[in-house]
Parts: sequence; structure tokens; C-alpha cells
Amino acid sequence: MDSITPAIIAVSGVLIVGYISNFVSEDFRRFRDGSALAAALVGELSSHISAVPAIRQKIELQLKNLNRAVIRNFDPPDDPIFDNGVEKLGLLGSEMAEETAYVYQQIRAFRLAYSIIGKESGEMGDDELVARLTLCLEAITRAANRGEPLIKKLKERADKKFLQRIWISLCWFAPIFLVLMLSIALIKTENQRYALYIGLCESGPKQTCLQSVETRTHWWWHLYYGLLN
Repeated sequence: MDSITPAIIAVSGVLIVGYISNFVSEDFRRFRDGSALAAALVGELSSHISAVPAIRQKIELQLKNLNRAVIRNFDPPDDPIFDNGVEKLGLLGSEMAEETAYVYQQIRAFRLAYSIIGKESGEMGDDELVARLTLCLEAITRAANRGEPLIKKLKERADKKFLQRIWISLCWFAPIFLVLMLSIALIKTENQRYALYIGLCESGPKQTCLQSVETRTHWWWHLYYGLLN
């Protein structure tokens, strides 16, 4: 029975090493990529959101004056960080990925609507122009209202330390280790119980016999019968 504890400890070591070498290393890679994406999105979104007050003021002035001469045609710009990182948004978590997609789509909705105004404002009546400018104002306002708290969340995600995640992950091994220790105790107890049951330790020092006796061909039989009984 003295070989049981080293065997189970060896199995535990293999599990822990396997977990660290595979799951933890992969988790670290994903965490690092998520942190880099979050930091980059903070920079890109901050540049967009910082321009919202000026854009809003300009649209409100256009709604007041309806001066088509100041509405110029433009090509909507791209969002290289968001566009290239769409496939990795899941690294930020489902809630943050949803918020990020929503804010960027509101920004794109504003750009598209305003580019249409820039191209065709001369052919629009006053009512249509007011309606389209109002849609632009609403879209950029929604983007700002959801974008500002999102930037804070992205900053927190970018600054988060991986060590916290390691401790959380390793906590899963606590119940596994407890089960292993209980299994060792059960195996020893069942081996000694069966030895007394079949009378293997009737002669000689009983305690010494119980510590060294082997009643079955392998320790897993003790575990099997101990769980059944």
C-alpha cells in the first residue's frame, strides 16, 4: 500500500503540468491578445468620441440654419483596428464585444447618413434634410453615450493582470486534490478492512500487518469496492 500515495501524487503532478503547459499557456496567449486589442480599441474609440461634441454642435447649427453650402461631400473613413480585430472581439468577453460592436455600428450609421447628406443635400427638401440631420445627431449621440463607459471598461480590461486569472484557474484543482486525498484514505481503509475480514492479520502484530498487507492485486480494486460498499 505504500505505493499508492506516490502513484496518486504522480497522477496529480501529470494533471497539473498538463494543465499549465496547455490550458494556462493558451489562456495566457488569449489574455495577452485580448489586452492588446482592448488597449488599441481604447485609442481608436477615444479619438472618435473626442470629436463628438464638435460634430454635435455642427449638426445642431445646420439644423437651425439649413445652410446647404456648409455641408460638404466626404468619403467615410475606416476603422482599421476594429475592422482587423472583429474576429478577436470574443477575447474581450461577450458583454464587451456586444458593446464594442454597437458603438462602432452607430458611428458607421452616422457616417453613412451624413455622407448621403453631403452628396445629395442639394436635391433634398427642408423636411428631408431635417429628418436626415436628426438621424445623424441621434446616431452620434447614441455612440457617445455608450462609447464613453465602454472606453473605461476597455481600459480596465487592458490593465488587468493575468496572475488573477491563474489563481482563479488553480482554484479548480482544490476539489480535485481533495478527492485524491479522500481516495487515498478510502483505499487504505478498504485494504485494511478486507484484511481483517478475511483474517490475514490474525497472527503477529496486527498494526504492522495492516500497514503492509496487500489484499488485492491492485489498489484500484480497493477504491472500487470501497465506493460500492
